[in-house]
Amino acid sequence: FPAPAEICEGLLCKLGFSGHIGQTLIIFAMGYVAMSVVFCFHFKYETIVRLSNYRTITLLESVFVRLAIFVSVTVPGL
Repeated sequence: FPAPAEICEGLLCKLGFSGHIGQTLIIFAMGYVAMSVVFCFHFKYETIVRLSNYRTITLLESVFVRLAIFVSVTVPGL
């Protein structure tokens, strides 16, 4: 996988950081991409529910789900 090698030979290593910081940044970036995909599925679900008039989704429910997804991806160990 060339991305870790590129990070270690690139800007971070020239600034004096170790390769572990680059690996950590890659893992966080992958987590945020996964969170974005889950948000897309959540928005799709909300749209389908609203179009079908199955039930109403309150703003509180929507914000709570998005916040829970964000915290589960951002906080390590969850």
